[in-house]
Amino acid sequence: MNIALYGLVDATHAESVAVAVCNVLGYGSNNNAHVLILETAAQETQLGHYLDHTWRSAGMGLTQVDFSTFNWLQNEKFERYQAKVKHAFGVDLMQVQWEELDQSPLLAFIVCRIRYLVVPNPIPTSVNWRARYWKQHYNTQAGKGKPDEYIENAKRYAHYIPQSEQLCTG
Repeated sequence: MNIALYGLVDATHAESVAVAVCNVLGYGSNNNAHVLILETAAQETQLGHYLDHTWRSAGMGLTQVDFSTFNWLQNEKFERYQAKVKHAFGVDLMQVQWEELDQSPLLAFIVCRIRYLVVPNPIPTSVNWRARYWKQHYNTQAGKGKPDEYIENAKRYAHYIPQSEQLCTG
């Protein structure tokens, strides 16, 4: 399955990058940050299958990070993770430009993971609760996305979800 959008080769590439990012920035107390950022990409761009035609007016890249969020993170949060990211990936977070997220799954997942790192609540263990977590902390109430869409996109594009998780829309 060739994706070729947002710098991805295929879904396995996305999973490898998500795991690499979490190996550096952490998996969270429930050991599932890689699942959350992959599901976020599944919701935001159908894991690279959907090209957002609102380039520059909405989010950027595989995880659709918006400009104001990127600026906030770069001005207030990137410095905390700078050394780890520089050592592991050779990336100077303070020099990254928002537009670079568009063709770099690595940068998109790094910024996405940092966005979730600032949330004090642990990442939920079920896809239902992660959908709500994404809506509250990533998409916000003003965003168009809905938790039910997140669940459906996670099921369709993020094939690694354990069968034991209940995928209901309640």
